Amino acid sequence: MDRLGSAFTNAVAIVNNTQEFTLHATGAETASGNSGTFDVSENKEGLLIIDITAASGTTPTANFYFETLDFLSGKYVTVPGVTIAQQTGVATVTTAVTNFGEKIRLRWVLGGTTPSFTFTAGLTAKS
Repeated sequence: MDRLGSAFTNAVAIVNNTQEFTLHATGAETASGNSGTFDVSENKEGLLIIDITAASGTTPTANFYFETLDFLSGKYVTVPGVTIAQQTGVATVTTAVTNFGEKIRLRWVLGGTTPSFTFTAGLTAKS
């Protein structure tokens, strides 16, 4: 036992830093596509928010996929556990994301006849 005995305690402070990523700025999309690649290697979890402010077309649908880059194959794969329900109109989707690797992107697949979705998508990530 050291000379300070059991009266000595250690304090631990945890500091979480946040970063914000704009995966899709406000704008209309009329075809399937994806965001650019974002380096999130300093983060371990986050909150993904997709805000759809307009939808048009005949039976328009939008499917969103939160993807990570597989360093070995160079292919994007959907992050397990991140399921985003199909969207058909104005909505705000909020999804917690974890275990997403070092590089991510958002992919969208639009369906219906002449679909158009206006949306923003952002990720607030924590270390």
